[in-house]
Amino acid sequence: MKVSSETKGSSKVCGVWTLVRQHREAETKSREKTQEVLGVVHSDICGRMETPSLNGERYFITFTDETTGRVSINLLHSKDQALAVTGSWHWTLVQGTQRQEGPKR
Repeated sequence: MKVSSETKGSSKVCGVWTLVRQHREAETKSREKTQEVLGVVHSDICGRMETPSLNGERYFITFTDETTGRVSINLLHSKDQALAVTGSWHWTLVQGTQRQEGPKR
């Protein structure tokens, strides 16, 4: 790898900085998106927030269903609530999906 400096106008551009700032394509392989609701769900937890919510929560967790684009946000007092919230979120969505599809025969 050759790193050099070049002058542009009156400012000098560092070769290393130029390499770092270059756009690079993601190295992950492409995949087909699922058509099934809840087939792929992305989740993220954020916090500890400096200012608590009105009920004292300092964290939040998001769930995004890739197929429908539905986003759910749940507030948490602590990170250790994440597993319980994930379970109740999933159960609620599955129940709602079954109600919309009707009873299985």
